[in-house]
Amino acid sequence: MYQKFTNVLSIVLRCSGYWPMISSTKTIFKILNYLLRIFNLTVFLFLTSIIIGDAISNFDDLSLITDNLCFLIGCFEVASKAFKFTTEYKNIMLLIKDIYEPFDMLRTMDNLEVMTQINSLARFEIKQASILIGLVTLLVIARIFGADRTTKQFPVRAYFPFDSSTSPRYQLLYLAVSYGVIFIDFSLFAFDMVIVVIMRYLTFHLKILLANYRHCHVKPIETIDGNLSSDLKVIGKYDAITHANNEDDDDQKEDIENFVFFKLNNEDVNKINSFDWRLKQCIMHHQKIVKMTTILNDCFSFCVVIQIMASTILICLNGFQILLANNDTHLFLRRIMAIFIVLLQLFFWCWYGNNMSTVADALTYNQWMCGWENEFKRGVSNSVTTSMILSLRSLELRAMGLVPLSLQTFVSAMKTSYSVLILLLTVVEN
Repeated sequence: MYQKFTNVLSIVLRCSGYWPMISSTKTIFKILNYLLRIFNLTVFLFLTSIIIGDAISNFDDLSLITDNLCFLIGCFEVASKAFKFTTEYKNIMLLIKDIYEPFDMLRTMDNLEVMTQINSLARFEIKQASILIGLVTLLVIARIFGADRTTKQFPVRAYFPFDSSTSPRYQLLYLAVSYGVIFIDFSLFAFDMVIVVIMRYLTFHLKILLANYRHCHVKPIETIDGNLSSDLKVIGKYDAITHANNEDDDDQKEDIENFVFFKLNNEDVNKINSFDWRLKQCIMHHQKIVKMTTILNDCFSFCVVIQIMASTILICLNGFQILLANNDTHLFLRRIMAIFIVLLQLFFWCWYGNNMSTVADALTYNQWMCGWENEFKRGVSNSVTTSMILSLRSLELRAMGLVPLSLQTFVSAMKTSYSVLILLLTVVEN
């Protein structure tokens, strides 16, 4: 269940032409994927060119230029993220595999405690995505059906070097522009959700690591059979987890109260009560998380820069359009909705980035409190030192390695938007 939403996003990106089909796909679908890529790229270039043409033809009108920029910035954001998602496809797929593979192991290990929390997180994820899809759909509908077709307007401001008001030319162009609007808005949704999902489950990895560091101290284990259950027992319990009542989600315990074994070989059965063995398992897991965070930054740090810049500018430009609106209720409502969605978009990035860094910051404390002072076995001090050195690595998503995704970044972006908006209003008044 926990991979359901990620699989849906992957299908959307493949059907949109951003990602190639997997090697086992039939040839006909690979050809369709290639044709869709060409078609969507053509629509994208067509849409951006007519908006740029309108901006150039009205270069002396600041209000019209900012109106064009409101959608052009979104087009630039899609192009930038599409470039990274396409060029980093293999690394992104590797990262997703590295994140979900340990959860698959936990499922086979019959870890009821952790799997319950993971599936609860997955259910919340689907509910959250449904609400966001509804908001994006409302914005798209407002733009597409809000255009005044009696005066031959389009969903976006557009310039054509020919007469676009004649029938059926107008209807065909309107359909093409509408498809472009849908493509742009839902592409942004898919890109952002992939990154948010990765950060969400990477944060859960960190929570498991924190719990394991806390539970490195030896506890007697009643039976080994609980960890090495039969296939039928695993299937039965996992089925119970998957079909758990959604109403109980809020009552689930957030803290993991036992040491989490991702893999338990026969030769490790007699070592699971050993502090040294448990600490080494934590260190290996920690190293994997450091590797995953490095890939995360390599793939998406540029996208963070684009997201912060685009959100800051869009909030400013839409606010500027609201202040200049002359009793146009539809334009006012559409701009308010656009600002709300852009704010929500940036807030999601910063919220999950902040959660990830907050959990990572607790690593040092949990390592120190793992009970190492009660262990006198030779080599334990070296393992503790190794784990502490790993905690010095920054485990957060940063914009080009400089600005971390945090709530403070969100507030700073809001302040910058306000400052630029005041500057634009000053220019108009003068």
